[in-house]
This record gives sequence, structure tokens and C-alpha cells, in this order.
Amino acid sequence: MKVILIKDTKDGKANTIIDVSPGYATNFLFKNKLAEPLNSRTEKLLVKRKQQIEIEKQEKQEQIAKLKIEIEKLVLWFKLKGNKESVHGAITAKKIKKELEIKGIFVDKQAIQTSGISTFGTSFVDIKLSSQTIAKLKINITKDE
Repeated sequence: MKVILIKDTKDGKANTIIDVSPGYATNFLFKNKLAEPLNSRTEKLLVKRKQQIEIEKQEKQEQIAKLKIEIEKLVLWFKLKGNKESVHGAITAKKIKKELEIKGIFVDKQAIQTSGISTFGTSFVDIKLSSQTIAKLKINITKDE
């Protein structure tokens, strides 16, 4: 019996057609609302669902691309105490996140890939926006008088 999975299961991912025994489909998949029987109506719904998922994926990629451009235009300025040779303190992901939020950009702290910047001058920090998109944020650290 062919069924369309509604949710991810051990048998496959959501929105895929699989072939299972009628007993398994009736007693487990349908009962737990994990699948629905394949017929012309559900097949049309599956096509619409897949199109909607594709549209949402494209919209998300466009938003990520815009965010990447916005982040790469930005320069964050920080002041740290120290002398010519050493810096007292470091710029951490938490501080970068807070400064980005002030600028109206909201990213997850784990997306900011740094172990702390503790040198004066210009540095670049990678911000992982998706599995395929990484933005480079420019950070300038100056000496606090």
C-alpha cells in the first residue's frame, strides 16, 4: 500500500511517498497521523505542499542573502583598555551579539564564530547564517584612553 508521510518517521521523511504493508499503514501510520493513503486528492495536496516548501525555502534564502549584505556593510567599534603590547579583556560573541542587536540585526550567539578577539586593530568575524552562508563582520578595536 502506498502512503504519503505527513511527518518524519523511521520509514522516511515527511512529504514522501513510501510503500508499506496495509496492516502497518492502518494500525500504526494512519492511527498516529503519521501518513495518509495515496490517492489523486492527496497526491495533488502533496504537489502543493512541496511547491509551498520550495517557495518558503527560496524566501528564506533571499532573507539570508539580504542579512549577509547588511552584516558585511557594517563595522563595529569597540574600546578596550590596555597598552601598546597587551590588551585587557576581549571582545566575545556575547558582546558582538549585543552590539548587533543595538543595530537591529538579530543573530544567534552560536552563529558568531569567535573565541574572543584580544588585539587592537581590525579583525573579521565569521557569522554563520545558514549551513551554506557565512557573513564576514568587520570589527575595529581601539585603545580606551
